[in-house]
Amino acid sequence: MNPIQSGEFSPWKACHHVHTRNKKKQRRTGKVYVYHRLTESVRTSKGPRQNLILNLGCLDLPREQWKSLAKRIEEILRGRKGQWNLSPHLEGLAQEFAGRIKLRRARGDEFAPSRQKIGQWETVDLSTVCHEEIRTVGPEAVGYWAFKQLGLPGILKDLGLSRRRVLISALLIIGRLVHPAGEQETLRWAQTESALGEVMGADFSSLGLGAVYRTYDELVRNREKIEARLAERERSLFDLGGGLVLYDLTSTRLTEPARESRPAGPRHSGQKHRDRRLLSLALVLDENGFPKASKVLEGNLSEPAALDGILDAVHPLGQLCLYGGKPTVVIDAGAASPLNLAIIAGRRWDYLCVSRAMPREVHGEGPVVFRSNPDHTLRGIRVEKDNEVFLYCGGAVKKRLRQTI
Repeated sequence: MNPIQSGEFSPWKACHHVHTRNKKKQRRTGKVYVYHRLTESVRTSKGPRQNLILNLGCLDLPREQWKSLAKRIEEILRGRKGQWNLSPHLEGLAQEFAGRIKLRRARGDEFAPSRQKIGQWETVDLSTVCHEEIRTVGPEAVGYWAFKQLGLPGILKDLGLSRRRVLISALLIIGRLVHPAGEQETLRWAQTESALGEVMGADFSSLGLGAVYRTYDELVRNREKIEARLAERERSLFDLGGGLVLYDLTSTRLTEPARESRPAGPRHSGQKHRDRRLLSLALVLDENGFPKASKVLEGNLSEPAALDGILDAVHPLGQLCLYGGKPTVVIDAGAASPLNLAIIAGRRWDYLCVSRAMPREVHGEGPVVFRSNPDHTLRGIRVEKDNEVFLYCGGAVKKRLRQTI
């Protein structure tokens, strides 16, 4: 029986020794480092063998005290009292090494004869350590994984993009997620800071801005087809369902005059940049926040008049069959004009919005409590009028909000 595995430490089965493992000489200083180990001698059918019990590292102890240290460790493991003439330093070492051996046994992590490997330590001069070509890789790896999971390589290939254009498209898409910037900055980031090229197996060192702009043009020309394929892929990948269509419209200003840009136009800017031309972006999301369709509109287009165009963009992209029925359009009060509501009703779609009308009197059933907790109670009145359902809500929280506003 192996005494290490059984935990027995009888003198006739094992004899413990402290041995010199190896010596290391530092080239610069010439100093020699000696490493020690605690072993046991075991009798086997093939003769005496030595099993490694514990690496002691660089032991600061005279050679004549090695035997006393090994004997004291064995006494501690067997629960015996120690010698009275041991120095405090030697007793402390014995207690420390015995504790480490007990911890290894408790974890079942003891050295076996087949794996007596000793760790090697080297001294490093930190002032001589330098680094170069530092690259970020974590976000890039996650982004490229998502790029492949969404099936974008296959979608772009089916649209006629070459392999090189597909890789550049991945750079542009992942770059907007990890390092949002313009085309020139994205290219600089890919060439000097990011390991995205290594992750994808591409070389962007010789990539020029001309190829980046041409790839952008191809993505814009195929935008509607890409959006439709992505919507279908997301639906199957994430098991999306439901019939809510969330619509919103926002505008962005151009940093340059952009006088030759046909969609860009003058418009009142909430940021008071009346000297810059604006573009409007209409976006449709589902209830889970996944984009379904987008459309760039003229900058001087009013928000209520933009809904008809984006709904025209939704229908050809196959969104109705995506939802398995007619969807419900969710819009805010800014887009809930009578014209837009009539447009949605004309398509035989349902809608959910904040009404612009604020009637002075509400006729209907009494208030119904929708939610009640120690903080507040929410009540509402349901009124049906002209094939529409109005829900008027009120409560202490809403009253406090009105007072704050």
